[in-house]
Amino acid sequence: MSNVALRNAYDAGADAYGDAPDRLFGALAEALLVRGPGWRGLLVLDVGAGTGTATRRLAAAGATAVPMDAAVGMLAVARGRCGCRPVAGDATALPVRSGAVDAVVMGFLLNHLPHPEIALAEAARVVRPGGWVLASTWARENDHPVKHVVEAALTARGWTPPQWYAELKQQSALLTDTAAGLAAAARHARLEAIDAARVDVGVPLAPAELVGWRLGMPHNAPFVAALPTRERRELLTDLGRATAGLPALVCGTVMLAARARR
Repeated sequence: MSNVALRNAYDAGADAYGDAPDRLFGALAEALLVRGPGWRGLLVLDVGAGTGTATRRLAAAGATAVPMDAAVGMLAVARGRCGCRPVAGDATALPVRSGAVDAVVMGFLLNHLPHPEIALAEAARVVRPGGWVLASTWARENDHPVKHVVEAALTARGWTPPQWYAELKQQSALLTDTAAGLAAAARHARLEAIDAARVDVGVPLAPAELVGWRLGMPHNAPFVAALPTRERRELLTDLGRATAGLPALVCGTVMLAARARR
């Protein structure tokens, strides 16, 4: 999987990602952050920050949060929303000196990487001794009917999965989508006090928000944006009917809380 293709996809879908997907990932960020310390007064690096979903919640909890991402289009949205000063950077080679921060947060980043243990080792390097490293990924069994409904509607209109997305699902995502896999990556990174667990998070989204979440994801958003206005309206109408009776959303995730060596 090309890092450039992945970065470009997230850049292209930044505005859409900052809409309904941001609301969903906000709830998931809150579920991850409660597994960490009291955040007030801490300097926290939010790696893979995207549109700043976790950054804003860290700031609200009293932390000084620095969002970092390889996709600068995402960071532009984050800057406009949180008034923060984002930094472009690669999770596997963080442009931060060793021991510089109190904690690192990596929300739904590791499932994009072919070597998640390298990113965790970098997180362990830049936090102070005993500092916190938190991460979340999608669980292997995670699913919801809205995904299939939306993909079927898009496929009927000519959509095909981008190559980077297919490769992501077949390769990188499988490395950290279980508690055992995520814990193994943390041990490889020489983290301590490792707590990795499957966590199911209920997210109260209305049917229209469920549709917005799926259409706003980077593998779908550029295709949807390129549709003629009439076709896009028809798509939304069709999906509104198809999703009216879907069950409530429960997201299956794997969450990690660990500490750097003292």
